[in-house]
Amino acid sequence: MIKKGFIAVIAAFMVMLTAFMFWAGASVKVQKLDITVVNDVVKQAAAHWDEIEQGKIISQIKDAGSIPFTIFNRDGKILDATEAGLSSSLSEAITNGDTIADIEKDGKLLGKAVFHNATPELLIKRSRQYLLCGVFLLGGILLCIICYYWYLRKALFVPFQKMERFARNIARGDLNVPLEMDHTNVFGAFTESFDLMREELKRARENERIANQSKKELVASLSHDIKTPVASIQAISELMLAFPRSSKEKNQLETIGQKAEQINQLITNLFQATMEDLEKLKVDTSELESRILCTYVAASDYSHLANLRAVPECMIIVDPLRIQQVIDNVIHNSYKYANTTIDISASCEGDYLAVCFRDFGKGAASEELPLLFEKFYRGSNAKNRNGAGLGLYLSRYFMEQMGGRISCENCEGGFQVTLYIRLAGKIQQDRN
Repeated sequence: MIKKGFIAVIAAFMVMLTAFMFWAGASVKVQKLDITVVNDVVKQAAAHWDEIEQGKIISQIKDAGSIPFTIFNRDGKILDATEAGLSSSLSEAITNGDTIADIEKDGKLLGKAVFHNATPELLIKRSRQYLLCGVFLLGGILLCIICYYWYLRKALFVPFQKMERFARNIARGDLNVPLEMDHTNVFGAFTESFDLMREELKRARENERIANQSKKELVASLSHDIKTPVASIQAISELMLAFPRSSKEKNQLETIGQKAEQINQLITNLFQATMEDLEKLKVDTSELESRILCTYVAASDYSHLANLRAVPECMIIVDPLRIQQVIDNVIHNSYKYANTTIDISASCEGDYLAVCFRDFGKGAASEELPLLFEKFYRGSNAKNRNGAGLGLYLSRYFMEQMGGRISCENCEGGFQVTLYIRLAGKIQQDRN
């Protein structure tokens, strides 16, 4: 309807503009000089010349009122004129383009008859009418522009602004505000599609929420189920530890008990985070003596490949569970990718206790070193080996949360991982 009305207004305006221009052109006609009338006037003026010279009114001449004219004598002096405002001299008559005819009698020149040329006045009149037509045209164009802007605003700008506000709501995650539908504008079909998209997004979000809830419930259920056999393992290992047959068996049973307790604590973490939200794993630090690292290394080195040198006596700031996980990851990676002996050394470097784990395997490609701590990244040497690419990623996260850091590098004849553990204060050694 808006388009048809707009087209009708444009058509009506064009019709009126055409009619006005036709009227302007038809109303102004250039007056042509009638030669017959000119000849009659000249003849009558010659016949009545004596009377004209005596000041008689030339309007008595037949046809004198049809064309304005002025009578001049031979000296260029005005004798009379049919009306005021005509040329006052022959030179002015020539300038105005008037028609000049000689008045003769018996071959003798009596004077001049100057017939007024009305073309300049007519042209001025036509110019004014065309100016009025131009003003009307510009006004009509301005009116059309205003009408067209109004149409665009209602049909395009306002619906587009509504869609823009709708898009901002979607970007903010607000899926509860519907998009107002109006099938009369050009975006009518789109608004319906966008609102359907909003409904689908809202439904998908609800499904995601339900899925996450189900996942949490599944984790809770599996954790409960896993805790039962782990508790049994702990109980049996404690029972067997009461009557060990040898020191080797005792060490093995202690390792089993420690690992069972570690598994129990890791299962508890399943309540706090999922694989997509690993950063939410809690880290609770405390001050411990550095010699506790020997216990953690021994608990992780179940293949007895590690050679731990003396650890400087100092106080370190760590989370016991998390530092155990870090050491487990480092030693387990060495088992998996090098399967050689592991030299472990420790020294104080500034505000940190640097613990170096060095194996004698092939190491990693130099271009892959910066990527080893990325989530889910596995190097080219990880083919045909189990893993999820999370060990070093978690290790870096835990070390940073404990105020330290971790680094790795290829070294001569092997690969080295260094843990920088934050110091709380050194215990003075008795050198006596």
